[in-house]
Amino acid sequence: MQRKKGRTGEPAAAVKAERAAEAAAEVAAAEAAQAAIPPALRGAGPPGTMYHAHTCLPIEPPLPGDEIRDSDDDEDIEAWAREDFRHLSGFDDVVKTEKAFMHDWNVFMHKYRPYADREVPAAYEAFAHYRGGAVTHVQSVSGMTTP
Repeated sequence: MQRKKGRTGEPAAAVKAERAAEAAAEVAAAEAAQAAIPPALRGAGPPGTMYHAHTCLPIEPPLPGDEIRDSDDDEDIEAWAREDFRHLSGFDDVVKTEKAFMHDWNVFMHKYRPYADREVPAAYEAFAHYRGGAVTHVQSVSGMTTP
């Protein structure tokens, strides 16, 4: 009975032992390379852990077939509102209360975006319900509406 030999004429057990030694050497080299990286740059979790861009908390990896949602696409409504108010503050010919009214309207429309022109009247009604009490008490803004 003849024993199987590897490609170089060595017995199969010797080839397996050589491959195992090579794999162990590769693992040891990878661990040594990982240890050479400073701890602050290694990351907090195991390799492949994904983190939210704004909160820096680990997030669950998506399941196969799920839509991958990028946390950078999240919108910061407060930052947007500050930027909107900064843009409105550049108007010199508008009273401060009118700027506040325009800012409230912009924030409302940004949160509850109508998808079609036919939804705008319903948005007007919702805004009037949402901010109507505050608008009627302001002299400069109440003149903008018609009875």
